[in-house]
Amino acid sequence: MLGVKATLDFYQTIAVDQLQLPGIVAVATGVGSPFLNVVLDVRDKKANNKTVIPVLRDFFHAHQVPWSWLVMANAVDPNLTADGLVLLEQAPSMYVDLTQPLPVMQRADIRIAEMGKDDDLSGWIQPLQEGFPATESQTKQDIYQQLNARLLHQGESKLRHFVVYEQETVAAVGTLFISGDTVMLHNLATKKQFQRLGIASALIMHLMAEAKQLGMKHCFLDTSTDTVKLYQKLGFTVYCHTQFFVEA
Repeated sequence: MLGVKATLDFYQTIAVDQLQLPGIVAVATGVGSPFLNVVLDVRDKKANNKTVIPVLRDFFHAHQVPWSWLVMANAVDPNLTADGLVLLEQAPSMYVDLTQPLPVMQRADIRIAEMGKDDDLSGWIQPLQEGFPATESQTKQDIYQQLNARLLHQGESKLRHFVVYEQETVAAVGTLFISGDTVMLHNLATKKQFQRLGIASALIMHLMAEAKQLGMKHCFLDTSTDTVKLYQKLGFTVYCHTQFFVEA
């Protein structure tokens, strides 16, 4: 499934280390968030995880990071609850067909710029710091900024970071991740003072237009139940719910 392949590609692109087992990929990024150190299970049959989970636990503990097990659209029920894991979060995963005409949404009062290879992403991280204060500490966000800046400096072409400026003040940010003929939208965040002004919608449409111009055909994103309606107005539909399981 395209969304699963793009998700796996994203995590492997930002990884500092990986562990591959039969049908399983574990990815560590070094950022202290269970949403950024994950297990992706692509096995097509149920399996006994009693021997797998200790190996995965040792891998992530060696990196001193929390971790989660992703259950996505194509996953066979891995019976994770019986294996001692608990559901941390369930996030709607959404899709839009980029081969279809896109709605036009331009704002003359804002400027959208792509970050360059020498950028330290200090402006880009600001809306993320406001948007995810309850789940991501300052240290985690600093490490995440440094991780993305390092990949940018190294010339990683799959990740493209964008910032929206309103009168030269950072208002919102987003990341375009390119995987084959598919893109994923990540790191979408708007500063509180600029919310409900249509800025987020303008940024998303800009990212989709950029992807379409590159010849991309498919666009995916993971969101929260609070913002599903926003994306539906822009043409996205929910195709599954991604579950994140963690150790009890």
